[in-house]
This record gives sequence, structure tokens and C-alpha cells, in this order.
Amino acid sequence: MDFQQATPTTVVRVTNGSTPFGTISNDGGVTWTAFATMPTGTAKGGGSITIARDGSSIVWAPTDTGSVWFSKNLGATWTASTGISAQAQVASDRVKAGVFYGFANGTLTISTDGGATFTTTQSGLPAGTLAVLPDAQGNLWLAGQASGLYANTGTAAAPNLTAVAALQSAFHLGFGAPANGGPMPTLYVEGQIGGVPGIYRSIDGGTTWLQINDAAHQWGGLDVICGDMRTFGTVYLGTPGRGIIWGTSPN
Repeated sequence: MDFQQATPTTVVRVTNGSTPFGTISNDGGVTWTAFATMPTGTAKGGGSITIARDGSSIVWAPTDTGSVWFSKNLGATWTASTGISAQAQVASDRVKAGVFYGFANGTLTISTDGGATFTTTQSGLPAGTLAVLPDAQGNLWLAGQASGLYANTGTAAAPNLTAVAALQSAFHLGFGAPANGGPMPTLYVEGQIGGVPGIYRSIDGGTTWLQINDAAHQWGGLDVICGDMRTFGTVYLGTPGRGIIWGTSPN
């Protein structure tokens, strides 16, 4: 699932195995409409989908086709992308419309033409999950699991992900409202620092970190972590069986 950054009430969603495989909502998820067509060859759907910040393009990597696909007419037709591996993770830049990222098998790719063509910008990265922050073009991160956290130290046009020294592991990464009305989103990570596993928060782009849980509050691990973009210090934790936990701190 992904939303259109400029108009967040527009949301795209894919499901694995149940029809319709791909749908779009223009009212924040109240009602859904199936895409008029599906990428050639998909019999299951699923996979990773993302939409440009202005809705000008959708990129979809189904679980069962040999290509990643893009649509510039909201799913009326689909065309195979080039330069990107099938079943890649795909994500849109939250600031620059038409810019998309792909990640598969340790290789990071970028598209600047709405998902039609991708070029490799980096290889040899660990397995992990991409996250794109909404404050600046190319603010790209990788939660590299046991390999730690990676941040873009290159340019917006040529991202280069490098390890954040403090994090020994980073299994999930989320972001939320900046501290003190500043421009930089707050980062939230489930990972390990100094040999201590926990949930950590950074308000300065990953330079310093504060642990916001303790040994009595681990919840059996997490499936997802997400900060609140309206209220600094509020964070939501998706657990594998304990429901959704939320916490808040004024400082």
C-alpha cells in the first residue's frame, strides 16, 4: 500500500491471491476501485506498489511476473520497466514527482522518468527494507537488519547508502514529526546500539540516539514501527500478536 504525498487521500493497494489484485482509493480508503487492467501475466498480484507524489505514475512489482511495471494513467494500462529486477521493492520519492527507487538482491536502482527506466546507483548492499523520508529529495534509508542502518550520503540524483556507525542492527525504521518544529523528521528504529537491543529515537538525522523503551517493554519483537507526523514524540509499534502499541514523550 502507498499514498500520494501531495494528496494523501489517494491510496493504491495490492493484494496477494485475491481479486482484484490492485485497487485505488481517492477518499482515504473509504471506497476502492479496481485498476482497469493488470500487468501482463500476473495471476496472484501482491508484491510492492508505489505512487508518485503527484499521482502521475504508479510502479508495481507483482510477486509472479518477470518484470516491474509502470502506469501513467492510474492503472488503465501497464508497461514493463527496464533496468530493475522483478519482485524488487519499489518506493517513490516523496518530494520529486516521477522519481522512484528499486531495491533487490543488494542493488539500489533509481528512475527519473516515472518508472519507465531504472539505472543502478549502488550494489553490494545487505538485505533490508527501504524508507524514503518526506523532507527532502533523495532522503533515502535502508534498515539493513543485522547489518545495521544505512543512510544516503550521496546526492539526490545518485544515492549512495552508507552505514550509520551507531547502529549495530536495524530491523525496522520509521519516522515522525520533527522535534521543536524543526525541518528534520524524527527517526525511530528497532535495533541495537552498544550491544543493547531496543527502540531508539533520533531527532538529528541519526547523529545521536535515545533509547525510548526498557528491558520490561520489548513486546516480543516488532513487525513495523511508525512515528506520528503531526505530534512529536508519538510512535506506533505493530507487534506480532500484542496488537498495536503506542507511546508518547514530550521531550
